[in-house]
Amino acid sequence: MLRLKSKITAKDLSYILGIRQQSLNETLQKLEKEGYIVRTPSPKDRHVMLISLTEKGNEIKPVLHDCLDVLDEFHERMLNMRNKMGSENFQKMMRHSREMPFDGLFHHPFD
Repeated sequence: MLRLKSKITAKDLSYILGIRQQSLNETLQKLEKEGYIVRTPSPKDRHVMLISLTEKGNEIKPVLHDCLDVLDEFHERMLNMRNKMGSENFQKMMRHSREMPFDGLFHHPFD
């Protein structure tokens, strides 16, 4: 996921991966200790930490099937949200909300 979005919050990452933030933080601490990721304060809110890959982290070759599983699950979650909200409300939310994961990554992905 960090290859798709170079900086992401732990909250957004836990949502995308479908795991509790506490569990994710344990893993992130290990990855940071090993030098694969860094956490830096967000310029918008110094209390929010942005996670990004280090050079060492970028050198790891992704495991394609794991990435596809995560993306499939994320796609399924988005479809469920769209079904619950209705297409028009969902599209408005995706275009205008600045609090959603992947803000700015997609260019109107659900049109």
